[in-house]
Amino acid sequence: MSIFERMVKEFEAGNYEVVIALAKDVLDKSPSHDMAWRAMGAALLELGDITKAVKAVSKSLVSAPQIPETHFNLANIVLKNSGDTGKALKGYLRAVRLAPNFTEANNNLGNIHKDSHRLDQALISYYKTVASNPAYIEGFWNISIVYLLQGRFREGWRMYEWRWRKSHLEPEWMLRQHSACSDLSTFRGKTLLVQSEQGLGDSLQFFRFVPLACRIASKVSLQVEQPLVRLFRTSLPTVSIIAKNEEVPAYDSHCALMSLPLALNIDQKDLAPPHPYLRTTNDVQGETNKKSKKGKIQRIGLVWSGNPQLQNDGNRSIPLIKLLSFLPFGPKYFSLQKDVRDSDIEALRSSTIVDCSLELEDLHDTAALCETMDLVISVDTSAAHLAGALFIPTWLLLPFSPDWRWGLTGITTVWYPTMTLYRQSENRRWDPVLSSVRADLTELI
Repeated sequence: MSIFERMVKEFEAGNYEVVIALAKDVLDKSPSHDMAWRAMGAALLELGDITKAVKAVSKSLVSAPQIPETHFNLANIVLKNSGDTGKALKGYLRAVRLAPNFTEANNNLGNIHKDSHRLDQALISYYKTVASNPAYIEGFWNISIVYLLQGRFREGWRMYEWRWRKSHLEPEWMLRQHSACSDLSTFRGKTLLVQSEQGLGDSLQFFRFVPLACRIASKVSLQVEQPLVRLFRTSLPTVSIIAKNEEVPAYDSHCALMSLPLALNIDQKDLAPPHPYLRTTNDVQGETNKKSKKGKIQRIGLVWSGNPQLQNDGNRSIPLIKLLSFLPFGPKYFSLQKDVRDSDIEALRSSTIVDCSLELEDLHDTAALCETMDLVISVDTSAAHLAGALFIPTWLLLPFSPDWRWGLTGITTVWYPTMTLYRQSENRRWDPVLSSVRADLTELI
């Protein structure tokens, strides 16, 4: 076994320190050996030593600038370390110039274009990705996201079905029968089981399509996450709402909730709800149930962070201490957060915000609390979908590269008629967004 074969074996076994030691042995004899520098860089990256990893890969480039994988690896490291999309873009471009059919480099190049709002160029890169490797699932998934960002919904829904090959998107309890739900004929006049998927916000947003399915199927059951059960039962009593840990009833056809638009042939004109599609019993008690008089903005619900496990959470959530510095005096502010991060607890305690977390057992409670607000200001979380579906005035704070459902431009959204979008004009810069919120809020209070 050669020393390089041993490096590969040790790397695959997770023995990164051994890889580094082997690479150093090679470099002691041959200081410009590009493969040794590349191996060391990859091992250092796995160990989290980004600075040394960059140096190692950069030395590999000096020794062998014609290796596309080296440009690709350096671009990945730069993107992960500093988020410098300009430098990463140059690296990916060099990689695909040297190897036009480099699948992963084309895909990552597409991601840079997408996140920089160059959607046509992103599509070109993604199509090159799948052309070079028709089995590369990520490429097809990314094409669907661009279509949906562009508002090309019918094309987007069909391509969005590629998500089922991305195993991490499917809950363990989701039935594997997605291919059966591609048009109305699959459940016309039948007993239909619909299962929610992905996040709570996705379920809240796509719940609007369940009544349309009820017009076609003879009977509909909807299986959702436990926090949604009571709210959905109250909102649509004709549908059997069951929790994901409950036994699935007998059914003829099955459809994932986010596949309903494909089956129902939904286009942009069909997205806007004509009226609120969520309802509560609204039995909120105490000081939180006194909504202000019409025309006054005095009670404002706040949501500043989402699930920290979400991949893009670092871009969408805002530290409470920053949000507080932009809130004008006058209104009464209420936290609609069920969970508050440790880093925000002290800021919340020392502020005048009313902490309502003890009142929020499930999303029905959150919805009932939202109904007592004159305005909800939220980052992109389930609470924003909740307030929007209730037709409560909602100001949504969006990162520069938002989720597909919000598009890239405009201050309104077809999904929720009472929602106003506040968008970042530069990546990770919240101050201009929050300044606009403060200015608009000051005019209304």
